[in-house]
Amino acid sequence: MEPITIAYRDSFGSTCITHSSDPLQVEDVLSKEDIEGPESSPIKGIVQEFVFIDSIRSKIVGDVIGYNSRNQLVPSTKTHPYKGNIEASGKGVGRVFCRYSRKNNEQTDGATINTKFVVGSGIALSEDHIITCYHTVQPKYTYDELEYSIDKIFITFVPHTTIGHEIELDSIEDYDFIYEVEIVEKRESIKVEDIFYKSCKWLHTNDLSILKFVSKSPSSMTYCIPFVPQETKHLNLFMIGYPHEISFNNFKKTYANNCKLEDTIANYYQINVHFENRILSISPSNGTYTNDKNSLGAHSCPTIMGCSGGIIGCLTGNDCKYPNFSGIHLGGLENNTNLYICVSNPLFLHLYLKYVLTESMILKHKEELSTLLELAKTLNITQ
Repeated sequence: MEPITIAYRDSFGSTCITHSSDPLQVEDVLSKEDIEGPESSPIKGIVQEFVFIDSIRSKIVGDVIGYNSRNQLVPSTKTHPYKGNIEASGKGVGRVFCRYSRKNNEQTDGATINTKFVVGSGIALSEDHIITCYHTVQPKYTYDELEYSIDKIFITFVPHTTIGHEIELDSIEDYDFIYEVEIVEKRESIKVEDIFYKSCKWLHTNDLSILKFVSKSPSSMTYCIPFVPQETKHLNLFMIGYPHEISFNNFKKTYANNCKLEDTIANYYQINVHFENRILSISPSNGTYTNDKNSLGAHSCPTIMGCSGGIIGCLTGNDCKYPNFSGIHLGGLENNTNLYICVSNPLFLHLYLKYVLTESMILKHKEELSTLLELAKTLNITQ
């Protein structure tokens, strides 16, 4: 592999530059302070994200395309044959805001004195349920050696979610397009083995979580059906999620004397108009899918912090008539690879059949779900 330029966001919230054979690595976990920019370290990130930059050709590997305010993709010849399918699936992808708080023990009234937010993506699986990564909504986080506990989880399905413009975090509960959700699965009942990509074990066992709406929900809900590809290699995959914003100034300062690399970063930051908004990220035809219960799928779609929990869709051989997906994006490991949980993985099958799938959904989507249900049957996974 040719040397490529990487940028990564470190644990102190600053953007750093180095040169290596690794791709861009970014923390997937943010604090409210990190969103708003004070000089304090964010909650420690636990998942990397990768954007591959071809420094020889001065371009990013893959393509990133934004959505307009009407939930339509910005025109692109890259997506034209599948534009309708991708737009339909994208409507079922939302941005997840998980609020954490810490109470001051010295105050008798126990008032909350500090709040942090973790942002990610989620996929609507039914009119009532969403799936996201567990590491985005786990019960506790440690920040500056202080433990924060989960307070509330929110999700929105609008395409533009810029904090400070479309959304103010202090009043997140006041928006009619943002919905409170809660975790429904009992994690102690989930007994799934560790999962790997080649010899690398994923950081979290059972890194998926099912959410449901607490009180109100969207009046018109688009949900996505699991699609199992027939092929397992050389797949044309795409990712839909909500990347968080990354500062441009540090990139610009670092590459001020290198026009070629600065052009690469400048091109990369043209994508900045889509940060915090829903994006479509497409990789070259080198994605993999797996039916192995202990393995993960791989893709090279450009992803940034905030994309965990987003859709991985397959364009290869996909004739499904409904909005669909083939996996849930997790993040990356230190092997130049982005990873996702395939819909035929026992963890997903267990959660989907136990908490989401109903008899009416089976009747409505009998043809589309036939392969998935057959896989579940061979693994002795039932509702």
